[in-house]
Amino acid sequence: STLQTQPFAMQLAIAIALAASHASALDVGASMRATMHKLHTALQPATPLQEDVIDLGDGAQGTVVSFEATDRDCAWCAATSIIDGTSTSWELEAWNGPSVEAPHFYASLE
Repeated sequence: STLQTQPFAMQLAIAIALAASHASALDVGASMRATMHKLHTALQPATPLQEDVIDLGDGAQGTVVSFEATDRDCAWCAATSIIDGTSTSWELEAWNGPSVEAPHFYASLE
């Protein structure tokens, strides 16, 4: 049924976008941002991309770029980066609607 294939289609779209953006990327942050823009375009209609920058203290900063595409069964999709003086980490997460207890897609790189 359509309800069963849409979550798989979203996961496939994320995997393809992530693989394509990482194929020639050396800058992981730029690659994650490009992946979010590709996902946002592919999962229309969606809310506008929202970017929040958070001061985490001690020189660390977090950035979250996110959107919702509930008409496409994407409850929420977010790319997160945390940068401090010694390390950087990135995450890409997506939740299929209506269940949002845990991400249905999660990728992390430190």
